[in-house]
Amino acid sequence: MTRAERARLIDRLEFEAECRAARARALRHVETRQQEEAERVADWIGKEPPPTFITRPKLGRKPKLYEHAGERKSLSEWAEIAGVTYRTLQRRIRTGMPFHTAITMKPHGRQAT
Repeated sequence: MTRAERARLIDRLEFEAECRAARARALRHVETRQQEEAERVADWIGKEPPPTFITRPKLGRKPKLYEHAGERKSLSEWAEIAGVTYRTLQRRIRTGMPFHTAITMKPHGRQAT
């Protein structure tokens, strides 16, 4: 075995050892995190969940209301009723489409009947 071959062999063996050590550290870390999460869940079983940001009132501007057929709703509410995404409805209005046409158009650009 030449010196170069021996050096490559040593490098390969060292690399394999480092990989095994890194893999073992990662697995230990995952196991630790899983145990911590299991303990956290066990502590919360039977308790009232903490308040979340969802329960807080939203701050900011009130949504603009659009009227159609005597009903006034926000754009997101109209989008849900029309079966399209908010962004689709918003894009239709921004490009100059009349509101009535924008909400009565089917999702793939065909006019509803």
